[in-house]
Amino acid sequence: MERIVYKLKEFNSKLDVNQDFYVKTGFFSEEIEFPLGEINHIVDVGNEFNKERRESTIYRLQGTITPLFSNPLMNMDTTSAVPVGIGSGTNMSIFGNGLDIFSNEIFTIEPFSNNFVGKPSLTYEESFKTKLKERDGWFGFTEPDVTKPGICTYYDIEPTRERFDLSSYGDKNWEITITYPGESNKTHDIVLGGLKLVGAVGVTVGDVPMVAIASATYHGLRNGDRVRLSNMTHTSFNGDFTVRRMGLDNGDLKFNYFVIDADPSVLSSSNIINGRMKKVVSGVESEYYIRVFKKVLQKDSDYEMYRLGFSNNVYNDPNYQFVINEDIDIEGLKDNLGRPLSELFLTILKTNSKGIFYSTQSGFDLEFIPGNLGYDKTVANVRQITYNPQESQNVLEDNITINYPGFLGDVVEYNKMRLRETVLSDVLHRFNTNNREMSTNGTAPHGPRREGYLYKPHHRIKIREFSLYEEQGDKNTVGIPSYAEDLGDGRWFWRDLLDIGVYDGEGDLLDYPFTNGTHYIHQNFCIKTARQDPFSIYGLFYEGSELGAAEFDPSDPFGDAITDNFIVRISDDTC
Repeated sequence: MERIVYKLKEFNSKLDVNQDFYVKTGFFSEEIEFPLGEINHIVDVGNEFNKERRESTIYRLQGTITPLFSNPLMNMDTTSAVPVGIGSGTNMSIFGNGLDIFSNEIFTIEPFSNNFVGKPSLTYEESFKTKLKERDGWFGFTEPDVTKPGICTYYDIEPTRERFDLSSYGDKNWEITITYPGESNKTHDIVLGGLKLVGAVGVTVGDVPMVAIASATYHGLRNGDRVRLSNMTHTSFNGDFTVRRMGLDNGDLKFNYFVIDADPSVLSSSNIINGRMKKVVSGVESEYYIRVFKKVLQKDSDYEMYRLGFSNNVYNDPNYQFVINEDIDIEGLKDNLGRPLSELFLTILKTNSKGIFYSTQSGFDLEFIPGNLGYDKTVANVRQITYNPQESQNVLEDNITINYPGFLGDVVEYNKMRLRETVLSDVLHRFNTNNREMSTNGTAPHGPRREGYLYKPHHRIKIREFSLYEEQGDKNTVGIPSYAEDLGDGRWFWRDLLDIGVYDGEGDLLDYPFTNGTHYIHQNFCIKTARQDPFSIYGLFYEGSELGAAEFDPSDPFGDAITDNFIVRISDDTC
């Protein structure tokens, strides 16, 4: 009990009486302090951060895309009828302009000529050759009506740059998704039973006659490697050989031809029909297969892609930013070899842009060698794929859309003694416009124009690294990972999966932000389209014709290759 004394009023007075007041106070609490004791553990913030980062399987992805698009493969016919008010009864439009637009009188009549009589002063051919312009890689024309205020307005010939726009808002010209190599396909002819061989020629190495053999894809070999050939029609070409050199005698095609010490006198084109090659490392044959990329996104449309503000590429086309809104959880996912995922892929797919384009097809990116050419081949050379089965090699995939359960990605070589996948050929996608396939306007042929556009659909996003060093163990070794390779003789081989931020001396350090239990990766990509046959070597180039009095039939633009003034080929050292 506490005694409280109050002094009454400001001044003392004999009339004042002091009184004592007693107040009961009490303090109650449901919490008590822990008794002081010894410190049992000091938490290292850095170690805790690394532990959480190592164990997290959640990723958020975003990036910047720089497009390199162009429209050299133009439509012939004007298909849309959205007039812009020029000329009398014209059919010129902002969208839908084909090359036949240059036969319109607004192009063929020179302004202020012939005292406004209105007689044409240009033929269609002259109009085409003088009015068709290229600006920043896009073919089109400027406003032909000199009486309009916007005489510098530039119009693209179809397909216009709007058909290639990467924005995800409105009608999508492209779809994107995130994939990973989840399966292996070993049934395609190019990898069935080993890497397909497509050619052989006689060569000379150190004055010794030898044989150079060509594989359909890159072979992935080096001088001194051992190769095992099979299914060759001449028995002298079956068996194990040492690679003596790469390439032909003039130094060409080093990545497709490899030289073995065999007798070229018995060589013929039939010797390599159905022939197969496998690299051999320490007695172990390499495997060859096509990786199948499976989607990891649950919702294909859960992303945004928009123009990046105040950012253009060197051709004045806008750059784009994409953001994957969905958290990507890779927990439990394994790659095609049963290993934890070390890479994801940004997969981009061309749509038909509301029917402007035909369906998307795919094939292998192969070199120009005789065995990869011709329409009776099964190698699926993307350079010779068209929509006409009679004029096309076998298509790898057809009518590709975002709904595909898995996309064929690339051809790889893998050996248990090296524990690394080597990409030998990428899969490219191919598309063309409806108009070019169906164009038969007027009396001249005008088509069909089989040459289309190519682009690479799958772009790597590295999320983990495997160690440079090969580990070896047996049944008594502790800590062998589940993905270790069993060599069949009691030994197990594997490479450790490195923690993020750990560097073991190869490539760039893999390190990216981690916060709130999530990995954040930003990466820059360049997406570009290319022509199938710009130099008229695959038989797809449309040459058109200059028919004189008959109707003019314009050709596609002919490619102008940039070459070196001097070509230096360095011969490999032979083994």
